[in-house]
Amino acid sequence: MADCNLVLIHRGPEYLRDFEQIARRIVAIDPKIAVTAVGPRVKSVMNDAEWQLPTLTVAFLAKFEGSIRRGKVLMNRQIHKPGQHRIFAEAGLPSPPIAHFAPGLKLDPFLFGEFVVLKPIDPNFASYGRGVQLFRRRRIETMGWQDFPPAHFIHRDRKGFIVQRFIDIGPMIPLYRVLTLFGEPLYCWLAREKVPRPPIAGTDAEIENLRITNTGDFRERIRCNDGDVLDLGRRVGHAFPDIPLLGMDIMREERTGKLFVLECNPGGNTWHFSSKMTAGIRQQMGGASLVGERKGELLGRQMLIDQFGAFDRAAEVLVRKTRELAS
Repeated sequence: MADCNLVLIHRGPEYLRDFEQIARRIVAIDPKIAVTAVGPRVKSVMNDAEWQLPTLTVAFLAKFEGSIRRGKVLMNRQIHKPGQHRIFAEAGLPSPPIAHFAPGLKLDPFLFGEFVVLKPIDPNFASYGRGVQLFRRRRIETMGWQDFPPAHFIHRDRKGFIVQRFIDIGPMIPLYRVLTLFGEPLYCWLAREKVPRPPIAGTDAEIENLRITNTGDFRERIRCNDGDVLDLGRRVGHAFPDIPLLGMDIMREERTGKLFVLECNPGGNTWHFSSKMTAGIRQQMGGASLVGERKGELLGRQMLIDQFGAFDRAAEVLVRKTRELAS
């Protein structure tokens, strides 16, 4: 007979299979935990009798319709980039310095170096590299709103851009993605370009037209198990103890080998095992160009799950959290 509850609120129907599998693993580890996995629109999460037991709720999004009657709720939520960087700094995590952009901005040359990246705070702009642009530091210090082209993203939200020190990670633009659940890595891949980026040189106009983000149809992803990357991923996860799922972007400076965390995507839309939006990622990893999209997606999904035994790890972490926090 169960002596406590774990409620898992996932993001929708395409996630249900995964969380049902994780639920079965949790019960296999600890049969006294009753697990309920529901989507965000389910209003009646459990019946009256079930709510009598100590409960922990873990939600992978910030808004859901179900009423939680007791116990602690740990949930994903958006934290804008400056907020993330404050947490990084407080936790002593390596991250490139940032500043809010406004005309007349002056940047410390020691902290920011020769080149900086202008990027939007709004994650809807920054997805797929939109609005992310390289500048010489001295150039951007002289720029006003009128110096940006009329179609530039900055005109949509003039208060919502930051300037960040540029970290040169090399011409193939390699970027690590680590997914953690309460600090435990569930997968890790390295995304890199197939065609090298041109050298960072030339006129201001040439610099500002360089592609510096790992986006488009020319990238590849490979699973990786770099110990220092995974250790940094764990540290980032532990710096956000009340946010379940983090999909963090980590880069390695080419010249020094030093790691930096760019952001951690705390909104929760990073469950790439089954998200419809990221089917292309699974297809690419599973070799869909050779075996077809459907088989490639299934193979890619299984590769992500098998890398670290993601669903087993998730179950183990959730058992520990439930025993620690259910009330």
